[in-house]
Amino acid sequence: MNKTVKPGTALGIYTILRKYSDASHLLTQEMISNRFADLYGRELERKAIARGIGKVRAAGYDVIKVLKSADPLHKGGYYLAGEENLTEAQWKIILSAINAASFVSESEAEEMNVKIAEYVSEGTAKRLRSSSVFHSEKTGNPEVLDTISLLGEAILSSKAVYFRYADYYWKGSPHYHRTDKLRHAVPCAAKWENDRFYMICYLCEDDVLYPENSGRIEERIFRVDKMENFTVDEEKTYDNTLIDTAHFADQKIGLYAGAKRTVKCAVNERGLGMILDRFGEKTNEVHVISRKNNPEYPLEVSFTVEVSPVFFGFMTTLKNNAKILGPKAVADEYLALAESIRSIYMR
Repeated sequence: MNKTVKPGTALGIYTILRKYSDASHLLTQEMISNRFADLYGRELERKAIARGIGKVRAAGYDVIKVLKSADPLHKGGYYLAGEENLTEAQWKIILSAINAASFVSESEAEEMNVKIAEYVSEGTAKRLRSSSVFHSEKTGNPEVLDTISLLGEAILSSKAVYFRYADYYWKGSPHYHRTDKLRHAVPCAAKWENDRFYMICYLCEDDVLYPENSGRIEERIFRVDKMENFTVDEEKTYDNTLIDTAHFADQKIGLYAGAKRTVKCAVNERGLGMILDRFGEKTNEVHVISRKNNPEYPLEVSFTVEVSPVFFGFMTTLKNNAKILGPKAVADEYLALAESIRSIYMR
């Protein structure tokens, strides 16, 4: 029982109706009185409840009275209408997006679920929470939402950013290609695709060999959930319109279409990082074992993928950092594709 907060009768009744009532959950006068006693330490008489509801209505709120004859439970009662600016279906879409987004951490998702519950009735909140919403594997990076906010500010103000970037995560631990220096880049756009949030950017002059004012830029795309220590560089503004962001993103964030196969590859450290970056870090989807006495390819990785020319294109980007071991049919198909491409240039 909370006796420290004692609002007026009308405000208390409004709070109770807002939190505990909707068209499917009617509150009788007795139920309102009991709730009021639980929350504020005193019971209300029927006349006090009627006067309080009248004041709530006079303030512009739509309190609906349902007669016993119109109530399937034959109890009748009151509910507050029009308080939820979004419909239950719209709230469900928002919750689904939050819970499905892998770049939102488990703790952040739970916090947002709790906050959304404050904007809907208790009954609606229960239905939303009990609905079959897909929950993806969440990032372990607690900085993601702050990074997204700062990224938006940087794009809007045409500022560069500094950040530390993890090449890949394996069993919860980040692995860095560059540990001695922060990346320095000019963000041009943000894109959410394939359940990931990306920053499309080009590298600043102190992070690439191209000199300032040379007219050359190095375009890059980074996953936001792999960024750490993200800060905005306030020194000067940059031109963030130099990249055709839509075309560049389509090139870099490809979709796979083909028969699903479990592919086994021999890889070095670099190849492993690129494969994990593309296909995820979940140990039930990507399996890694050591290859003894093989310094060129010290690791063996297996993962499930839809085998297609797009997948083979990805394998080509690995260069000599990976080699398909099996199934033999997949390796043969890859070699046949490479030979067909080679034949074009041999004509």
